[in-house]
Amino acid sequence: MDSADKVDKQLLDNALTIHQNSGVAILARPDLPEDTQRVNPAGIARLLALLGRIFDYVVIDSVMSIDPTYTATIQASDINLLVMQLNVPSAKNAERFVGCLRRMGIEASKIRLVVNRFVKKGCDIEPEEVERALGLKIAWMVPNDFKNAIGAINFGEPVVLRAPRSEISQSLMALATQLDGRTAALKRSA
Repeated sequence: MDSADKVDKQLLDNALTIHQNSGVAILARPDLPEDTQRVNPAGIARLLALLGRIFDYVVIDSVMSIDPTYTATIQASDINLLVMQLNVPSAKNAERFVGCLRRMGIEASKIRLVVNRFVKKGCDIEPEEVERALGLKIAWMVPNDFKNAIGAINFGEPVVLRAPRSEISQSLMALATQLDGRTAALKRSA
């Protein structure tokens, strides 16, 4: 990332880690925190273009930030999933960030709210309250399953492979299907 011109397939191939059981390719963050300073918007734009040509799907796990690097990523995205929990601090952060996305000109159709660690009883705030405050419908709720989620994290495996029959895995697979526009298009044409 020292120069946007250096981002090419050969460099990418050397930087990716492939998860053997799933085939998912992972481009991890730099080992040293100070190396993140070398990441720049031009390099990200070139990287995203290259990834888009190589892979069917590119998922970027980031923080809610308007740093220029993140802004380039947000603007290039087909869909921005805003993951939150049903508690006041998370809802307040989501409200601020959705407002920022709107000021950046990101269309509401490109923003999806996903509630993580959802429990049917005992939420700090109700889903309807979040929808009213953010002016967006919640697109998906991932059930709380700390045991399977932390097990997958500790073993370095996707939860959908580690515990495929679990409620969280079924929910994540259904979310992926919903986000896959090609699946929806195929269903409409059938």
